Amino acid sequence: MSARQHQPRTLVAFALGALVVCSIPVFGTRFLNDMAFYSLFADKLLAGGVLYRDAMDTKPPLVFLHYALVFKVFGLNNVAAVKVVTMLWLGASALIMVALRRALAPAAAVPAIAAPLFVLASFAGWGQDFLSSNTEILANLFIVAGVWLLVARDMGRRPLHLVAGGACIGIASLYRYQSGAALLAYAATMLLRHRQFDRKLVRVLLVGAGCVLPVAAFVAYYARIGALDDLRLFLAYQRHYTRDADDLYWPEALGQIGKTVAGLWPLLLLAAWQAATILRKRAMASRQEIFQLTFAAFSAVPFFLGGRLFPHYFVQAIPPLVLLAADRLEIARAAPDPARKPWRAWFEAHALAIMVAAAAVFTAINGAYFWTRKDDPPRSDLVAFVAAHSQPTDQVLLWTWRPELLFQTGRTFATRQLVNGPLIGLPYRRRPGQRRSGVPGLWPIYLRDLAAAPPKLIFDAPPGRSEWPIERFPQLAPLLAGYGACQIVDGVCIYVRKPAPQP
Repeated sequence: MSARQHQPRTLVAFALGALVVCSIPVFGTRFLNDMAFYSLFADKLLAGGVLYRDAMDTKPPLVFLHYALVFKVFGLNNVAAVKVVTMLWLGASALIMVALRRALAPAAAVPAIAAPLFVLASFAGWGQDFLSSNTEILANLFIVAGVWLLVARDMGRRPLHLVAGGACIGIASLYRYQSGAALLAYAATMLLRHRQFDRKLVRVLLVGAGCVLPVAAFVAYYARIGALDDLRLFLAYQRHYTRDADDLYWPEALGQIGKTVAGLWPLLLLAAWQAATILRKRAMASRQEIFQLTFAAFSAVPFFLGGRLFPHYFVQAIPPLVLLAADRLEIARAAPDPARKPWRAWFEAHALAIMVAAAAVFTAINGAYFWTRKDDPPRSDLVAFVAAHSQPTDQVLLWTWRPELLFQTGRTFATRQLVNGPLIGLPYRRRPGQRRSGVPGLWPIYLRDLAAAPPKLIFDAPPGRSEWPIERFPQLAPLLAGYGACQIVDGVCIYVRKPAPQP
């Protein structure tokens, strides 16, 4: 076997091996960023609840159904299984990245370089953001699959490919709304290179039809079960969330950006060099190059929208950045530029090794943090108290954000709100004692939910431990009248519902 034949297999094998090694830190702790939230929603769905009717959040549906399906197959709250599935998800994404690279650059000598670039970039960051089984990682599989279908066969107009590609991106959008960036990139490429595309309207209709299919199926299901009002409330949640960012604080914003690029700088540098090369070509740039450029731009923009700058938002930009970086390395390998500065030539020649080092550093940091961090201590008195005063099917109103209490006691949350932030407004980080406004019109719905199914127990922070205890809200005074006095058990204030009066 020649070196050229062996190299792609070696690169793919290395990528999959690196994926396994770099995933070790996630098994040192139970929950990473948002995973407890998704798990509690999945628990409620498996208990018979309906998403957005009995469990409301701003996220699209598939992330919750994803967790519920894993728990259904591998056992309730089997978070280790979620992490293993995520490893398989990343592995499949890396393999599709190779096919996507080959489709966009058929003449590339080593398209398999996309696999290690993708895997290493996926682990080159703080674990809570980069390693969590969050919407970005899950959506990326369908994004890269959809893009591969759209650009296959030299971006040819094949109806089945276009519809299937649109459908994949539609599915990705049900994991993460910003997945539509790939469609914007495809439309922008047709606009900028309109003479190189035939039947543009037909293409738009085929891709659009495929994208709409998964969303239409989801809406049709809710129409069939009479839950369209719940979807309307879901949209109200969305509108509120997009306008509810905290005050922009530049030191914090720069810190968030720094956390995001700390391990990705080699990839970003390669991608920026290639983007500059494409821009310099202007009209001479191919439509494949224009697509890669617009794909990267539209995928990176969501990180900056809304003012939150969460590092995990940037995970969606990794696939298009990898494509640009792979192009840069291919060009540097095939046609070295004698005018390049020595340091740049050295960097391009050792870029993969540098990315290995960056991923290794963050794997060591994340491993040390997660494997030495102590889990929440068991609260045996609380568990015994809850078991004595409720049944396994009873629900608990979690007024304080202590999700571990629900996992330890084996109870699901009451009402459709797991957290009270949308109801009473989130606190300003730099304005003590002040909160932002909640979702308009949510209080009547919340009180109606409580009246229809009053929780057996209410968990709150002990007196003096919270600025916003449940007893501070007059709207809930009639509810609390039906409960006994606060009992402190294992550092938790518990209200127990009084027995119903006998007729």
